[in-house]
Amino acid sequence: MISYTGKLCFVSGEQKEMLKLKGKTALVTGGTKGIGRAICSALSQKGCDIITFGRSDEGIEEFKEFFKLAHSKWDVFKVDAENGIELCNFVSEIKNYKIDILINNIGGGGTWTNGYMEAIEKNYGLMVYFTEKYIGKMKESGWGRVITISSIYGKEAGSNPYFNAAKAAQIAYMKTISRDEEYVGNGITFNTICPGNIACGNSYSLNSQELKLIEENLPLGRVGKPYEVGNVARFLCSNDASLVNGAVITVDGGQSVGF
Repeated sequence: MISYTGKLCFVSGEQKEMLKLKGKTALVTGGTKGIGRAICSALSQKGCDIITFGRSDEGIEEFKEFFKLAHSKWDVFKVDAENGIELCNFVSEIKNYKIDILINNIGGGGTWTNGYMEAIEKNYGLMVYFTEKYIGKMKESGWGRVITISSIYGKEAGSNPYFNAAKAAQIAYMKTISRDEEYVGNGITFNTICPGNIACGNSYSLNSQELKLIEENLPLGRVGKPYEVGNVARFLCSNDASLVNGAVITVDGGQSVGF
């Protein structure tokens, strides 16, 4: 409960607990490493049960080691989401789970050599597939959170055109569906996070000269960390963010130049 006195807002102990997500289950696509794993960790810290997958044995083992002392439940699967058979088998395997939160984290294909179809399918195509697979159940339950991890290069130029187009498509889809009363009127919110340069994956292996070049172009003087994206995702999943819908939230330390 929130009570108001003049312009001040006094928040009860019950309200302070609203960030807790105990009893909710989140599906985080591609969550065994980097930003995905940081989001799994952030949600787990608030009691949220986690379902995720990755395509490498190494990533899965790292995830298991990282989460072995977690207080919430978690399940991790080996899935190559670009393999139609593996994807269908995974979806069938978790069909009895009640998915309350969907984090569309799979992405990539940010090089010319990948080709435009790979960039579109890996980013936009899989996002649409998972979103439309689970929003119906969220609607039935009267509550849901869908968050897509896009990129600052979905808002402005800077990568190759295939990647930029795929990330822009993600943002456009999320913004448009966030206005659909069929879903939003039944307690589902749709938001997008646009990270800048985050130190995960290959970013850890940058040599000092490359890292210096990056940091000189970042207002905060450093690249971001995965947990800094995870914290924003956790807030968007909470009831504290109940009015945040259709938002595009940039997490880049001021790196991007667009509004």
